[in-house]
Amino acid sequence: MAKTRKKKKKKSGKRKSGTKRWWQGPFLVLLRTTSWLIVIGALFTGLLMGVDAVWNVFTEHPSFALTPQSFSFNTPEYVKEREMKKILREHIDEVIGEDAHIFDRNLTENIEERLLDLPWPAEIKEIRRLLPNKLLARIDFRKPAGKVMFDRRIYFVDTDGYHLPDSLYSTPWNTEAPRMPIIVHERLGGFPPRVGRWDATALPVGARLCRFLIEKNVLNVLDIKRINVTDVGTEARKGDASDVLLETGGGATVRWGTTEEYNNIEGLERRVDEPTDEQKLRTLLDFSINYPDLEGIRHIDLRFRRVTYTLESS
Repeated sequence: MAKTRKKKKKKSGKRKSGTKRWWQGPFLVLLRTTSWLIVIGALFTGLLMGVDAVWNVFTEHPSFALTPQSFSFNTPEYVKEREMKKILREHIDEVIGEDAHIFDRNLTENIEERLLDLPWPAEIKEIRRLLPNKLLARIDFRKPAGKVMFDRRIYFVDTDGYHLPDSLYSTPWNTEAPRMPIIVHERLGGFPPRVGRWDATALPVGARLCRFLIEKNVLNVLDIKRINVTDVGTEARKGDASDVLLETGGGATVRWGTTEEYNNIEGLERRVDEPTDEQKLRTLLDFSINYPDLEGIRHIDLRFRRVTYTLESS
């Protein structure tokens, strides 16, 4: 029987219409990803535009607007609150001006910078935003530490030599003020400046020594009327002149010399061979036992370990 051969069908060179090319799959993935990114971006842009619109409504609302009267702070008893608020509010008017609101960026930093341009705030502890339109500050103000006699007038200064005008400061600020000795500086260059230090060396020495005497209750034992700081500083010393002199109501002169505060005041150098302020004070109080209020003593020198003194009859 004759075998019949099956003819092999030739493969067609054409692909089936449903077969994908190699690059179509990644392209579709990329297309879908791009489409989603466009949709998400559009939604996010719309959200931002909505937030921005809400933000503008908030900041433009009058209930959040600020004026200098929005700024307040607590004042100690020795500061005149009404007058000090007027000065400080006028000074920050450029920061809290037209169109200012509680949400302004760098608002508190700008206010602090402006306030520290003035001499009376020594430190800004904190500035808080209180909704809807208040600013509350905690300020450490310079405190009167001594009174200076110049041209027959009394001026108050702090421990750094800043003049504290009586238009802004109340006196007396404590029970010791009436007995506080007067600081005398016979070589002051002129009247105190409105802004800045009056004297950077001698007056701070007198004010800090005055504070020391008050804290140690010396003024309840000795009637110290004047603290003379005319010769404070190494360049001012002449011969045996004492840097600081204390003068009592009875006419006694105490040669105090330098103080330990010299180490904290730029431009001054304390004499290392002198006793400490505490040692000088103990010696002075010991003398007051036998010579109440130093009556009968012309002068006493506390600058050296061996104390010398002169009596009125000598």
